[in-house]
Amino acid sequence: MPSEQFQGLLQVLETGRAAQTADRTLEEWREMVDQFLGIVPAVEGIDTQPTTVGGVPCEWSRVSGTTPTRTIFYLHGGGYCIGSVAGYRSPMSHLAATAEAAVLSVDYRLAPEHPYPSAVDDAVAAYKGLLDGGTDPATIVIGGDSAGGGLTVVTLLTLRDAGIPLPAAAVCISPWTDLGMSGTSMTQKAEADPLLTFADLAMFAGHYLSGTEATATTPMVTPIAGDLTGLPPLLIFVGTAEILLSDATRLAEAAGQANVRTTLEIADGMMHIWPLFAPLFPEASDALKQIGTFVKEQTGNIS
Repeated sequence: MPSEQFQGLLQVLETGRAAQTADRTLEEWREMVDQFLGIVPAVEGIDTQPTTVGGVPCEWSRVSGTTPTRTIFYLHGGGYCIGSVAGYRSPMSHLAATAEAAVLSVDYRLAPEHPYPSAVDDAVAAYKGLLDGGTDPATIVIGGDSAGGGLTVVTLLTLRDAGIPLPAAAVCISPWTDLGMSGTSMTQKAEADPLLTFADLAMFAGHYLSGTEATATTPMVTPIAGDLTGLPPLLIFVGTAEILLSDATRLAEAAGQANVRTTLEIADGMMHIWPLFAPLFPEASDALKQIGTFVKEQTGNIS
């Protein structure tokens, strides 16, 4: 049974969804998402530092007075069209504190201004820049949510194919891994999902692929269509109240077929990207703790 705190947030979300208009502009989308994530209270005592890594704007988040030797390389969600480092600052503060890590949040370029492969190019450039700066890949965990979760897998595939050392592990929160939106949960969970609709995702996919030769079946767009052999261990989170449920389960299946060590956590009744809302409700806090433990274990519990 979902907690009372989660049920309260769900009521707010459902009210907001009922008030949505179909003609919302992308700028309105971007402002709304940043404000929405802003309901998460930031952890006190977190230092944030804008930086450029590999020519890509990024932001560091660290617990003040610490010099973590593990790094989380984070790719935010937003359908490749919305979301920002600034909007994700509060959730990243909790991730940095829980995992005892330095979080590098990547401000990759967004569509439709910068369609595919801009996001992939930026993610790869920033990761390579991190390595060029002396960071040991064995101390890095890559992660992301929603489109950032799919981009996480695409980035790993690109690095693997280029012969670039891979990070120790990866975390995918409610990943969008099929831009063709062929999963059964797209229809089966349409009424249950308080955050996403098929129409929203179709719009984002159209913007991301506009003017490119890529299609929704291109593995570097839809990573579950590719060969995942050689990827590092994956931790995947998804809720049963998500239209992206099938995207996560099929990612886990594809990874398993490629002999990638994979942990799939399916949370009953949970909504899209719920771990990012810690500490607003206990289910989110529990998931975030699990992510922190995973990051520590995969980086050898280095301090």
